[in-house]
Amino acid sequence: MSRLWNQPSVRFFSDEDTGNTPKTIDVNIDFQNVDVNDYAAVIMSANYTSVRLRYFEPPTGQPISAEQVRTSPAVQFYASAMANPRIIKGALCHGLWIVTPIPELLKGRQVICHEVVLWCNLYSITFRCCGGR
Repeated sequence: MSRLWNQPSVRFFSDEDTGNTPKTIDVNIDFQNVDVNDYAAVIMSANYTSVRLRYFEPPTGQPISAEQVRTSPAVQFYASAMANPRIIKGALCHGLWIVTPIPELLKGRQVICHEVVLWCNLYSITFRCCGGR
């Protein structure tokens, strides 16, 4: 499942190892067309997927604001999953960047991550919005 940007499907490619043919996966389920509450778990993949999925359509003629990234369909989908205690949430590596537009989603939650990858981001989020908790 991913955002399909009004296409019937999207083909994603793996990182290319020197001399190896990239692996592909075709996705034909758009998370904008499903109910997150129908799922037992929502996992955000690693690498920069979450950054790319935070893309949003800025209003024509208006300057881009930090608040607008909250309107990204992917951010809203993951936020809906975070609001449902029945759904298991996971974010591999940089995947936690999907919650940075709405830092209060992490308030009162324990987060496990690699300190080199996300420590600065989580530290900033926690102290900016959650008073260090």
